[in-house]
Amino acid sequence: MKIGINGSFARKGDVGMGQVTINFLKTLGKIADPKDDFFVYLEEDIELGLPKNFHKKIIKPFYRRDDLIRKIYWEKFLLPMEVRRDGCEVFFSLYQSPTIFKKIPHLMLVHDAIVKIFPWYINNFRKKAYYKKVDKGIESADKIMTVSEHSKIDIVRLYGKNKNEVQANYIDCDLIFKKKNDVKEVQKVLKKFKLESSKYIFYVGGFDMRKNVNGLIQSYGILWRKYKDKKQCPDLVLAGKLNPQLAPLVTDVEAEVTEVCYKFGIPKSKVKLLGFVEQADLPAIYRGAKMFCYPSLYEGFGLPVLEAFNCGCSVVSSFNSSLKELVSEKNAFIFDLESNQSLTEKMLECLTDEKARKRKIEQALEDAGKFDWEKFTEKTLIELKKIKK
Repeated sequence: MKIGINGSFARKGDVGMGQVTINFLKTLGKIADPKDDFFVYLEEDIELGLPKNFHKKIIKPFYRRDDLIRKIYWEKFLLPMEVRRDGCEVFFSLYQSPTIFKKIPHLMLVHDAIVKIFPWYINNFRKKAYYKKVDKGIESADKIMTVSEHSKIDIVRLYGKNKNEVQANYIDCDLIFKKKNDVKEVQKVLKKFKLESSKYIFYVGGFDMRKNVNGLIQSYGILWRKYKDKKQCPDLVLAGKLNPQLAPLVTDVEAEVTEVCYKFGIPKSKVKLLGFVEQADLPAIYRGAKMFCYPSLYEGFGLPVLEAFNCGCSVVSSFNSSLKELVSEKNAFIFDLESNQSLTEKMLECLTDEKARKRKIEQALEDAGKFDWEKFTEKTLIELKKIKK
């Protein structure tokens, strides 16, 4: 069988969709039937170590700027043309896209329904045009796969899909987070970022409004106020790209930190903004943290939580959307989103109840084992063969 795969996001390994693309392709290369031919369509040549029955097809549009115009042109016109030319019998899109085939069975992985739930993300004409085409792509796909049961419910409800046309298939985190703890390597990375082991609260991810990072910063202010011995209060460390020019779609983190530090009398040195952190350094920062805080309002899956679980880092998390499929009272400190005070209380509990913290970490490591790239990939192959028939 000739199977086509949209591997475009392999060039963006620092984002969730990029990690899913890379890990799926690498796992597929190990377990796929050598009698099948796989055509992997890319925008840049990425070394993935794939076997001979995998054919990398680099499609470079003449329009070089990496924006929505190029994205529409590549996904809607260039990609389908190449897929038909190569004679693919079935196609797998690793993310929601405008790609439509009339005669080729199409399985599409839709990660979430965020733009339907938070429509203010579509705040200009280009985004509106793009996501209208994405809606049509989702509508035309023969089968939809998604990364959580909660996302499945949202897709059925918001895209009008029949529940039998949508299947949940859990992803995993990158294998770099599963490697054994190397104390020297952890200390080396912490030194690089001027961090002290077990003396900071960590957050990594986006700063868009649904991530509720402003709530985390406010809760840290309340935590600071509760500490009599201020020297014992851990630092707050935030990692991720700062995009203040995109406010109000994203939190202006620097402005929020300045305001909260002034309001609560916190020294600015207690809140550290690391900016973008290479994935190679993230496991060490998770392992060095006293806790990882994830106050998100909505997630299609919640990959950073699973990363923290695998690194043996204690998790304090909101309990909503797909996060309910990851976190529980047994493996994390979960809090009520209605109040910043609730998040502060769980931070304090994590800091003061060492027995509970260790117990939850052990359970989290056990629960992390339920997520596996081979399971995800095998299930995907089964679905591809089903729609081929």
